[in-house]
Amino acid sequence: TDFFQPSAFREGDQILSIYYKVRALENISVRTSNKPFDFNESMLKIYEQQMQIETFRFIHLDDFSEACLTLPIDKLVARMVVANRPI
Repeated sequence: TDFFQPSAFREGDQILSIYYKVRALENISVRTSNKPFDFNESMLKIYEQQMQIETFRFIHLDDFSEACLTLPIDKLVARMVVANRPI
């Protein structure tokens, strides 16, 4: 990769990030949200047991920026996406 993102778990290791541009061929059947960290009660119970949880969020391209993300590599890619989005 062009950008070294060090691992938080193992010194000297690198995170490899792979990004895809996709289009759904069918309706998306998993739970999605429009807001960050939108966990319902059943999801929070799973988190209490497993100490991990995930959810999927869609951000409209007009609202998307590096401010939506936390990892430096993701922010870099966000800048590239925003710079190349159609007007």
